[in-house]
Amino acid sequence: MTISRLRLANIRWQRAWCIVVFVWSLGCILITAYNFPTEARLRAAWAVASYQTLIRDRQAIDAADGECRGLTSMAASLVCADEVLHMKYAYQDRLNGLTAYGEKQAREERLPDQFFAVAKGLVLWAVPSFGLYLFGVSIGRLRKKAEKPSYRPFREPVEGQMYRWPDRTRRKPR
Repeated sequence: MTISRLRLANIRWQRAWCIVVFVWSLGCILITAYNFPTEARLRAAWAVASYQTLIRDRQAIDAADGECRGLTSMAASLVCADEVLHMKYAYQDRLNGLTAYGEKQAREERLPDQFFAVAKGLVLWAVPSFGLYLFGVSIGRLRKKAEKPSYRPFREPVEGQMYRWPDRTRRKPR
């Protein structure tokens, strides 16, 4: 291969790399957009976390309510119902407090979470893209090294002549 063919092959490879990187960037944009944290998503995540935090309290309330329904005495069932009602109020107050705290945190953490999501998207794009480029460059170097002769003739040898290294101590013929 001549030098121009090597350069042409290098340009073709870089064009292919640009196309692959463009398609990969579209995929990364879609992945980042799908996982992008909005205030509604953060609020929903806080609501789920709040509910999971208080799930044992809810189970205790349901168990106490079941026991109250099994009581036959009117006075005992009223006392038990009053205790269950206080437990339900306390549960609802804690749930409301956690939800309000979650909404506040969602408003405050939205911007840093969005910056972090964009940074993750850029890393998701850059690492494979530049890794692929470096892989292609290394393959090109190995390929070029195998095709290049170990010596660089100063001028092409004439047919039937053996190549001689240029002697810089002699005067050049005029």
